[in-house]
Amino acid sequence: MSATPIQIKPVKFQAQKVVIGDPDDIDIGERDLSLRVVCQKLSDNSVAIIFNIKLKVEDISLQVLYAVDFEVACETDTKFVVSDETIEHPFMNVNAPAIGYPFVRAYIGTLLLNSGYKPFMLPPVNFQALYTKKKALKIDKNADAEE
Repeated sequence: MSATPIQIKPVKFQAQKVVIGDPDDIDIGERDLSLRVVCQKLSDNSVAIIFNIKLKVEDISLQVLYAVDFEVACETDTKFVVSDETIEHPFMNVNAPAIGYPFVRAYIGTLLLNSGYKPFMLPPVNFQALYTKKKALKIDKNADAEE
C-alpha cells in the first residue's frame, strides 16, 4: 500500500435509520452493545463512514445507522480519486471513524434523553484495535483459503 497522504473533511452528519423497540426486537446476542463500522465510496472525492450500532438500555433496544460523509483529497496528487486502496487505508479505518464517533455518541445520548429514557453515553472505542483485529481476521481468512 502506498503512503499517499490522505486528507479528509467531514461535510455531512446523518442518522439514516433509528429503531427503538422492546429488548427482544433487535438481536445483538448476549451483549448489550454491538458496533460495526464500514467505509463506503460515495464519489471520486467522497466517502461515508457508516456506524451500525445496536444496544440494549433499560427496557428497550435501539439500533442506529448513522453516516458521516467526508470529502477526501491528496495534497501531492491533484488527480486523486477514491479507490479500493483508499477505502482500505488505515487512515479511513481508524482516523475517520474516530472523528465521526463523538457525533454518533452525542446523537444517541440526546435521542434517548429527548425520548424520555435515562441519559446514556456510548463507551469510548479504540478504532486502532478494531482495525488491527479486522486486518488479522482478513489475513487468517486468506491463509485458510490458500490451504
